[in-house]
Amino acid sequence: MIKKILLAVDGSELSEKAVNTVCELASKGSYNIILLNVLDPVSCLINGETRDEVKKELSAKGMEILKKYQKQIEAMNLECTLKQAFGMPSTQILYVAHEENVDMIAMGCHGKSSFAEIFLGSVSQHVLERFNGAVLLIR
Repeated sequence: MIKKILLAVDGSELSEKAVNTVCELASKGSYNIILLNVLDPVSCLINGETRDEVKKELSAKGMEILKKYQKQIEAMNLECTLKQAFGMPSTQILYVAHEENVDMIAMGCHGKSSFAEIFLGSVSQHVLERFNGAVLLIR
């Protein structure tokens, strides 16, 4: 039985659709929603080094995304927890899913991917292959 949903968002159009879908699903039951935004380290690299200013800026943008979706979720009388992580998106999504003991991961099929994703494969593909619970991919 699904009770806890990890909803990975990046501000993309598909993230918006994923939030809408999870809200619709959650409105029909009692679910604990965890909103997650992952800061990709590749996006923080300048001249091969991670720059604190870039990381802070990306973190602030990520929090804006999370708070936007939090308002949308709370407007439907649903509750959610906000989380932000730093690392490779697929790894962090799986890590948070494990740490939070979620039953389902929901996310868009294609989001705002980094250059590394071209070579490593999509985030959704990695999550789908490695998560033992339900995965809801939104197109």
